[in-house]
Amino acid sequence: MFSSTCDYTKLRLNIRLCIQRLEYVQKKKSEISKGIRREIADLLKDGKVDRARIKVEQIIRDDYCVEAMDIIQSYLETINARFGLIQDAKLPDASLETPIATILWSKSRIKNEIPELDIVGQQLAIKFGRNYVRECCEKANMVNRTVMTKLNSIVPGANLVEMYLVEISKSYDVNFTPDTHVICDANLMLGDNLIEFKPDSSVGLPSMPSNFGACGMPWATTSMSDKAPYPTEFINETKTPSGIPPNETVPSNTTTTNEDTAMPPPYDMSVCNGQNAVVPFNYPGPSFLPSQDSFTTLPPGSFAMMPPMNGPSNPPLDDEKADFDTLAERFEKLKKK
Repeated sequence: MFSSTCDYTKLRLNIRLCIQRLEYVQKKKSEISKGIRREIADLLKDGKVDRARIKVEQIIRDDYCVEAMDIIQSYLETINARFGLIQDAKLPDASLETPIATILWSKSRIKNEIPELDIVGQQLAIKFGRNYVRECCEKANMVNRTVMTKLNSIVPGANLVEMYLVEISKSYDVNFTPDTHVICDANLMLGDNLIEFKPDSSVGLPSMPSNFGACGMPWATTSMSDKAPYPTEFINETKTPSGIPPNETVPSNTTTTNEDTAMPPPYDMSVCNGQNAVVPFNYPGPSFLPSQDSFTTLPPGSFAMMPPMNGPSNPPLDDEKADFDTLAERFEKLKKK
């Protein structure tokens, strides 16, 4: 299927000749088109509009051909710059698929004007095989769409011819009244073929709610200076001992201050200055208990050995006195030493 007899020197030489030939043909067609435009202006001045329209069709075809040749020339320059990819591979590189396919497709359409392009196509067919050439020419999946459109032998539309006549008449200051019906009909057809990017409201999609994006209620926000809510009741609050009557008031000579029994002050973020504030909390313990005179009865529990609050204190035992005397004697001996 693939042959290794491709003459790379001949291929590259003809690619360069094609580039030069394409430049020459484009310049030649452009100069011829300028001369024809002058003739069309003279025909419009003489009132020969029908003959002017026929010549305009020739100008349009030449302009299309020049545009297609410009694209083919850029593809040939790409192949010439990446010629090493053709020598080293049996299949076209991904970056050269479209240029090669476009050249193989267009060689039979402009070979009368660019004969070197036919030789380039023959060498590429030897390199990549006849099946690849047939696929490019028949399916044309990888051929440039603009080149296909410009090189197709299609009669230009009446609206395009009319617009060419308008531009030529403006360039050469010739009075010309175009056929408005042709231009209007063409504009309507062009408007029908345009892609509509706006959403179609007739599909039946649900519409957006009227209050979409608006909040019904404002979010609750608090500033740093606002005081945090504080619970009115404590779960871990120390219960009053059962021995204390509910209606009895605590005497004023207690060791517990009002700050210990009162509720802690509310938490204020402004006092913290960015540091973690410690909320005071009264932990139950011996240091928070009132003095012995404040209680009328002993609370149950670990303080059962304390003397009663409402009666005379029990006299100390003899063993306790002996222990105290012994400690006093030892203390005196230590002083003397």
